[in-house]
Amino acid sequence: MKPTIQPYQFNDIKEQVDVLINTYTSVNDQTTVKTVQALCVEKINDLFTETQPIVDELIEKVMDHHLTRARAEKYLTKLKEDVIPFKHPPHRK
Repeated sequence: MKPTIQPYQFNDIKEQVDVLINTYTSVNDQTTVKTVQALCVEKINDLFTETQPIVDELIEKVMDHHLTRARAEKYLTKLKEDVIPFKHPPHRK
């Protein structure tokens, strides 16, 4: 499958996953957790003009309020496979 995620999009997704993990570990109020989840999903979805199934799958997994950093890293590693690599600059002599 051809990579479809830009590096900046991956970094923004990773940032939102970090926000979710921090919320899950520090907030007890379920209303607050649900609000943060909704904001994170909105920010992630706003990164794309069309639906990305692998991103939708990640979102579904990170909505679990028992998410650990280890599991999040595993999910992000899988997502990283769909990131378009940077092009190397031409070599100058």
